[in-house]
Amino acid sequence: MDGLNGVDIRFGVSRMGSGSHLMACVLAFQKWGAEAAEKLQFVIVKDLEGARAAMRAGEIDVFMWEKFTTKHVCECGEWKLIGEVPTPWPCFSFVASRRALKERGAEIKTAISVTAAHCDKYILNEGESTVNYVSENHKLSLEDSAAWLHTVRYDCAPYIRPQTLDSVRELLVAAGVLDETCLDLPHVFYVAQIKDSPMVCVIGEVIPETMYSWRLKALMSWISAKEAELGRQLTMEDMCDAGHLDQYHYLGIASNDSLIKTLQLSSNDRVLDIGAGIGGPARYIAYKAGCRIVGVELQNQLVVAGNDVADAVGLRDLVEMVRGDACDATLNLNVLPGCASFDAAYSLLVILHIPEEPRQALFRNINDKLKDDGVFLIEDFVCRKPFSADELDMLRHAVGAHYVADEEAYGVHLRAAGFVDIEFHDLSSQWTAWTKARWESLVADKEAAIAKSGASTYEQRELFYRRIYQLFADGRLGGSMITCRKPSAGELRLQRGRAVRDAEAGAVDLKPTEIH
Repeated sequence: MDGLNGVDIRFGVSRMGSGSHLMACVLAFQKWGAEAAEKLQFVIVKDLEGARAAMRAGEIDVFMWEKFTTKHVCECGEWKLIGEVPTPWPCFSFVASRRALKERGAEIKTAISVTAAHCDKYILNEGESTVNYVSENHKLSLEDSAAWLHTVRYDCAPYIRPQTLDSVRELLVAAGVLDETCLDLPHVFYVAQIKDSPMVCVIGEVIPETMYSWRLKALMSWISAKEAELGRQLTMEDMCDAGHLDQYHYLGIASNDSLIKTLQLSSNDRVLDIGAGIGGPARYIAYKAGCRIVGVELQNQLVVAGNDVADAVGLRDLVEMVRGDACDATLNLNVLPGCASFDAAYSLLVILHIPEEPRQALFRNINDKLKDDGVFLIEDFVCRKPFSADELDMLRHAVGAHYVADEEAYGVHLRAAGFVDIEFHDLSSQWTAWTKARWESLVADKEAAIAKSGASTYEQRELFYRRIYQLFADGRLGGSMITCRKPSAGELRLQRGRAVRDAEAGAVDLKPTEIH
């Protein structure tokens, strides 16, 4: 296609507005610019067989279609694969009107849940069932079917990231598919709540509200009761007694102390907290180490409450909560003196809530925000053994854990974002014991828990705590402290220099020169 201007090419499309049509516009915009995208020639061919007929008749020059399902046409020599253009949007999405969400929210949630369960079974490929089905029904070899399945991801949840909507709208406007007035429309279809099933959106993933709403209310009640008991405003030392109401992650303050020691934090450091919750870890770490911490949290009620508590205990000069999506590279984090970049970053039991694609964007953003040789610590779930379809469904809907990676995949994502010196420290035994004790403690204190939060909340918490413990006890779910760092300026300099050296070495004429 080099040397052509796009206008000379006749694109076969299944129908106007279809993927084959839109991707032709995307290709034209990327390769030849907006003006060419508006002048493309389209021929409607309906389907793959129609495209084959049109190509044989000389009526079209290019047909943009999924590469695996057209591979057999290329392998037989009928067509030639000349390039690939990744789709800049999800291939399939759930769509509902606001009226439908209001009136049929429960049914819509059920439809998404049922679809998610089937998708999980599809991805699991038990007994090679999926690979065999794809091979038999789409004219692919077993090897190609397996290769295709390896690339597939399903995000069956009622959300869409605003950044995804923005990028899609901007691209389609530039390609001439949408009118530019649509760029001024709000995200009216960005829905993070379904009737009778309140949910909150966290960095592109849906987490059941029961995980956090009761804790926020309980913490505020605890603070009020404690202040009434003491007859004064609380100090940071008093807040250390709040336990899991203020520290959402496993092992609470003990984990914070380990983090301070592992990252060797001091008053000289500027630190980034990803998924800060109500700010419990940030306040404690700043109080103990004296460092300044910017906490990023998507849920506004947690940000407001977190800043209020930091102000109340006299730490507002060291801790600032910011509402935003940590996957967004444009998010302004320079909100405390000296925090244009960071010496360290951490995330405690948050990454598990982030799907694979935005997770990689998150790691890149963190790497960009760190100073050279800056350190990064994560405490997170890791997959020790394959999960069943039911377990994946439970992790997604009860925990909000849409993607639990194994250590190998975790390492790949971190290295791709530029991190080095990656180490996994196993926390599975400690977390197994801790989750067991948490569940047993709740059950032992059932009457008090019901009196405080209600029977419904107790039942949801009991089921949630029990299932998480069982996954740890079965050895399928593990915990890990992952540490890594951004390369130093010297390392990066050598990496670039070695790459240039190696590239040039391949171009050097190594034939001996005759000397006269």
